[in-house]
Amino acid sequence: MRETIGGAFTVPFIGWRGKVLPEWIDANGHMNSLIYPQLFHDATWPFFREFLMEADYIEKRAFSIFQREFRISFENELMLGDQIEVRCWLYAHDAKRIHHIHELWVSAGDGTPPCRVAFGEYMSLHVDMTTRRSAPFPDEVLARLNRMAEAYAHHPKPHGARQAIGIPPRRGLD
Repeated sequence: MRETIGGAFTVPFIGWRGKVLPEWIDANGHMNSLIYPQLFHDATWPFFREFLMEADYIEKRAFSIFQREFRISFENELMLGDQIEVRCWLYAHDAKRIHHIHELWVSAGDGTPPCRVAFGEYMSLHVDMTTRRSAPFPDEVLARLNRMAEAYAHHPKPHGARQAIGIPPRRGLD
């Protein structure tokens, strides 16, 4: 459910909408796995603009955002022509980092509820481009992130965050 909080934020933020294109289909007849992170990436800057990081942020302020970690989970396949959207969530933040989540959803368009097909989780760092080291967000960006976090706090966190990749050990095996 998308909700505008006090006219300031829509939760979740829709960072990208479109459909699965023919050039995205691989030999298996579904959307190539390389497209999912590209769609998440394409949704990232529109999402960041929600807390005042405009497209010219790097040039005007000499700061940027670097992705420190990224993990993706594929939950279902997408086919040619599927209507899709990327939903963006602020999971957590501090003075220098943003933990954000992107979900890829497909809508059948026939009245059935949309279905989540992929989940991407990021840890992003705010970086001073003159030193290329992490740096605190400017006060007004951090203040906006704090207000955004308050809006997101009223919604359940997307399933799958903070999970590690691995195969659990089998009991009784050396």
